[in-house]
Amino acid sequence: LKEFLKISQVYNDKQGWIGGNTILVQCGDVLDRGSTELECFSLLSQLSHQAQEQGGRVIVLWGNHEALNAAGLFHYTTGDAEYEANVGLSLDDSLQTNRWRLQFAGNQPARWATYEPGGLFANT
Repeated sequence: LKEFLKISQVYNDKQGWIGGNTILVQCGDVLDRGSTELECFSLLSQLSHQAQEQGGRVIVLWGNHEALNAAGLFHYTTGDAEYEANVGLSLDDSLQTNRWRLQFAGNQPARWATYEPGGLFANT
């Protein structure tokens, strides 16, 4: 993602958004492309805020892989390790229990809690 953004001349490692008033549209399928999905969404979110300050915009559309994840269909995923480390353990700590995982029947609970309708990403 970073290489694409650099080639597009809207991002660099030091400043972040350098696209000025450019409108960048990310056409979905951020998910299921490797083990840094949350990092990619975080970068796109940061760039969205920076772009607005410069008169630009970052628009992130959801593709079929985001829809599959929201439906709990994880057969294309690269696993749950990133979500366990960044989401699952935080939920365990904040709720002071891991019983929230039961509702997901062992089907990548941290990933599902992130993308399910009304889940952690619902208002981001």
